[in-house]
Amino acid sequence: MKVASSRDISALAHTDAEWITLSRVETMRVGANGHASSHIQVAYKVLKSSGITSAVLVEDTYVWRKVKGVHGWHILPTGKSETFDAATLVSVAPNAAADSHDDSHMLVGAFEKVVVGSIVAFEYDVEETSDWAGTFQGCLMQRQQPVAWVQYSVELPSDWQLQFVLKSAEMVTVDSAGGKYTFTAMNLPFRPDEPYMPPWAELSRWVLINSFPSGPTSKVTHFPSWRDAAFWVDSLHFLPSEPNSEVTQFVKERFAADSTIDGKLRSIASFVQNDIRYVAIEIGKGRFVPRHSSATLRNRYGDCKDKVALMRAMLTSIGVPSRAVLAKVSMRAHTELSTPFQFDHCIVAIPDSVSPEMATIAEAHVGDWVLFDPTEPSAPFGTLPIHLYGTATLVAVDDDSCLMQIPMLQSGRSTRRYKADAALAADGSITARVQVVDHGNIAAYTAHRRKSISPADRVDSVRQRFTGTIPGVKITDYQSGEGGDSTWAAYTLSGDNYLQTSGDLKILKLDFMQTPEKPAFKKTERANPIWFGYPWEVEGEVTWRLPEGWTAELVDTLNAECRTARATLIMTASDGGFRCANFEAQDGGVMEASEYAAARAFRKEYERMTTAKTVLHVK
Repeated sequence: MKVASSRDISALAHTDAEWITLSRVETMRVGANGHASSHIQVAYKVLKSSGITSAVLVEDTYVWRKVKGVHGWHILPTGKSETFDAATLVSVAPNAAADSHDDSHMLVGAFEKVVVGSIVAFEYDVEETSDWAGTFQGCLMQRQQPVAWVQYSVELPSDWQLQFVLKSAEMVTVDSAGGKYTFTAMNLPFRPDEPYMPPWAELSRWVLINSFPSGPTSKVTHFPSWRDAAFWVDSLHFLPSEPNSEVTQFVKERFAADSTIDGKLRSIASFVQNDIRYVAIEIGKGRFVPRHSSATLRNRYGDCKDKVALMRAMLTSIGVPSRAVLAKVSMRAHTELSTPFQFDHCIVAIPDSVSPEMATIAEAHVGDWVLFDPTEPSAPFGTLPIHLYGTATLVAVDDDSCLMQIPMLQSGRSTRRYKADAALAADGSITARVQVVDHGNIAAYTAHRRKSISPADRVDSVRQRFTGTIPGVKITDYQSGEGGDSTWAAYTLSGDNYLQTSGDLKILKLDFMQTPEKPAFKKTERANPIWFGYPWEVEGEVTWRLPEGWTAELVDTLNAECRTARATLIMTASDGGFRCANFEAQDGGVMEASEYAAARAFRKEYERMTTAKTVLHVK
């Protein structure tokens, strides 16, 4: 406490920082039985009133994870101090959502009179008694708030090895000696929220480890290689994924109308995805082992691995092989750590040799497999949830191909195409017939959203899109549908006073389908990487018919481009008016903060495109 409170933090001062971690020291000792014991010391200084609620002790506890020997200290700005009464610790069951239940609790400890300027510290031990607890662990070095000092040490038995990854933590120093590894970082500055930055889950600084015995052992669940990890996953999924007579009979009766393997496969996928409600009950071994397929079918609910086991059992009953696949949705998995415990999701892999049609599925085709997520209703069979593209997965097969990278989605496979025939009246009102066609992941999301809202709400959602650009906009004659991997919509829009005037000038916004973008990059410097979002491509065309005798000044072609995105707007003359063509694409890549000038120049020009106007002349 004395060392932490005496640290010079003046260099870490930032007007937006809510608190600062003065010191966090964690030492973890791994036993030969795989159990782990950690000693943790942490101290915070509160910088703003909004940081008071963060100067608390919060630790997850399970049957196999206990927090012991808690001590705490609080120094007020006046110099007055108090110690923590461990009897006031509270064990809280997290607010379980309707679709998620487990046996975890949060142990919470806090002082009552913390104010701005307070220093709060805790010291305690964590004992983990599962035989795999010490094999995969991590220490969060920093998320956003500044950190003066953080140190994470791991002590291993003499015959153990360690794999580690420094995630977004290139400033961490690593020392090792005699089976002890120490990771240290200091003076980590505040990281501001900035426009178009990757999610904090990707930016947070972690040290992640995977440890294991050097020689064979039957006492500890360990994974020296990805093949070992895949074999373990397959062993957990084998029996639950076997069909019994109940599952086989259900498949025979429910999907009798499907005459082909492809038809049955798609119907089974749709059933498991949409008719089996997602409910996660992860208590005890249920955290890793699926329930038997017949139980999930009978209950009509299950989590991701339960759904996978049911779908695989159904596929087996029609003669289609499949495999369980571990994936990760919270942040990207690291292939340097051969452990299944870093994954948090489960999907299905089906060999592309099942039928000729399977080989034609591009968006979900990886290697020799077609992947499917039975949990995500916005990604029907043939597509994948967009957040899985570009991530590593673990296929439960006993060979070296088990670790599989899903390629980044190409922007041309997630597209929107629109056309609008617009007529401008002399009084400034407009009428337009609009057609929009989506393909790939955009289409899958659009189809899912339409199914989740009423027809009236679909129309209203279209109307709201134009409220900022077309005064009093009305949507009529709305139609929509879907087919294959596409969705479409057609409607008529109308509105008054779309034409703007400035003195004698008549000014017309070229493309009402584009929402005007406000300046995003106002600051001259950047701390975080730049990410414009997932891959997509938009191509649009608006054809304008002007009142007789009216003409438009042609606007020069506008272009904007940076390493991860590009856009073009072209205006050309046409009979009775003009045509405006727009193209936008982004590849989902991340630009470094050092590329901010290029990203800022792109956004400035792109924002100019979304508000581009022409001057009209009346003869």
